Amino acid sequence: MAVEPSRLTPGVVVSHRRFELDDRTIREYAAAVDDASPVQVDAEDEARLAPPMAVAALMLRGVVNDLDMPGGTLHTGQELEFVRTVRAGDELDCTATVARSSVRGGRWFVVFNLTAEDGEGRTVLTGTSTLMMPGE
Repeated sequence: MAVEPSRLTPGVVVSHRRFELDDRTIREYAAAVDDASPVQVDAEDEARLAPPMAVAALMLRGVVNDLDMPGGTLHTGQELEFVRTVRAGDELDCTATVARSSVRGGRWFVVFNLTAEDGEGRTVLTGTSTLMMPGE
């Protein structure tokens, strides 16, 4: 059942997921975006570094799946800041919270605050994402 946009009020947590960003997922992401650049490896522990947008893509996939958005929903904007590197095998705790919600021209515009933390509770990503959904 699709989310009712009127229930997306500021402060509501719409997605909270924990996942491991494993080497396979990083390789699948690179293949999906046709990234043929050399593998980035952390010199300190020789672990594969995840492309920052792979973290964002997994996080947004969680939001989309958790909201079960109605047909006609558009992702109209995002602003992301990547503050730490993520390595293959890192566990991530990702949360999306409604920041603002409004109706314009018969469409709902919802802005989400996004945060991702590593297994040690350190922030790796912050940002916002905006969705436009059909009105009720």
